[in-house]
Amino acid sequence: IDPVNNTIIKYTRCDAGGGIFNLDYTPLYAGEYEMNVTVISPGGLESSYFSSINFGPSHKVLTKLENEITVNWNKEPFSCAEVECTPIRHLIGTRNFGIRWTGYLSSNHNEEYTIGIFCNDGGFASLAINGRYVKWQSCWPRLVTALPMKAHKTVNFSLRYKNLEGEAFLNLKWASPSETSNNTMVIIPRRNLHYRTMTKSIYPMIYPNKAFPPASVAVGESLRTAI
Repeated sequence: IDPVNNTIIKYTRCDAGGGIFNLDYTPLYAGEYEMNVTVISPGGLESSYFSSINFGPSHKVLTKLENEITVNWNKEPFSCAEVECTPIRHLIGTRNFGIRWTGYLSSNHNEEYTIGIFCNDGGFASLAINGRYVKWQSCWPRLVTALPMKAHKTVNFSLRYKNLEGEAFLNLKWASPSETSNNTMVIIPRRNLHYRTMTKSIYPMIYPNKAFPPASVAVGESLRTAI
């Protein structure tokens, strides 16, 4: 919210009936600020299917919500329009295609999680946490990374997969000392996968160190717009 990083926003609670947020801010200058608000919901990740391994927009053939990332593209899933369903492999082929999942990942405990990507020989994956992709690596028989997480907090999550050859499949799993028995890796549940439902910009007027600035509704140090 402040270009010189002098603003801290703390998320408190949001429920189905409405949202309650606490904002702590220390801006240097009074004026109108842009605030980008993103609403996310549990239930899966948004997936985009490409008929090329280049992930170009012209090669995108399908976007859908997937509750769990545990699929075999040579057998399923299907793309359904009204009552007719077509196997996705008929849309993107069985080789030299790509899929990208985007959304957010939340945990149930304050601890380090092991994220595991399992795929076919001939498949490659690239994982991004908070927008930073790692280089492409083979995910056969599996590709693992450690991720420290805080309970009930989300991290920006994205996974790219490309298949060059072989029977294409991919499973996204995790494990942690408290999450799974004997640290055994299991499919990440849909309640811990979140997708974006709305992104909106709002423009509150903020006046530092003034309790009752002109033309404003005082909230804390003074925030004109009540969200």
